[in-house]
Amino acid sequence: MPNLLIIILWSFQISACIAAILSWHRYKKTKQRLFLFFLIYVIITEASGYILSYYRPNFPVYNVFTIVSGFFYLFWFRSILNQKKVITIFIVLFFGSIITSFLLEDFFESLWGISLILLAFLILCCVTLYFSKLLNSSTVIEFQKEQQFWICTGLLIFYLGFMPLLLFQDSYFKLVISDYLFAIMTLNSIMYGFFTISFLCLKEK
Repeated sequence: MPNLLIIILWSFQISACIAAILSWHRYKKTKQRLFLFFLIYVIITEASGYILSYYRPNFPVYNVFTIVSGFFYLFWFRSILNQKKVITIFIVLFFGSIITSFLLEDFFESLWGISLILLAFLILCCVTLYFSKLLNSSTVIEFQKEQQFWICTGLLIFYLGFMPLLLFQDSYFKLVISDYLFAIMTLNSIMYGFFTISFLCLKEK
């Protein structure tokens, strides 16, 4: 079951990356241009984590991913939202959580819960700001053609589902770890599925 879930997740991630490559010329001058390189990094991370898991715990790979993805998303939100000062505060808070995780959590033997929980909360706040902005603009009429809309929808669904899993992960692990992994893989697949749509919708313009 876990291997099947991994294959399904990878298929969504690779599909998003391929869509990003094929549509590059359509968004290379937009604020989403760095998503191509981020998705390549996602695939490298997954491959590295999978290979490393055969030799030792792969927590360092995903802790580094938390740092990179956290700053990537927050700086992207800062570029598309008007509340620059608010997002800057979010970035500082996230940086502080990384320092706290370094001091209080084991980088090599566990996932950084402090940084992950705060990041989930901050991204949900950013997504809320985005949809508030969208509802107050004329763009909402053709939201299905907006790349940012699909990306933010994917992030919203993922982090809404991910937040309770983070907060109660000890309980989940004690119950059924396969259900926990299924939930994580499903949320990831949905998010990268929306990322794929965000690139494909550009063809309709």
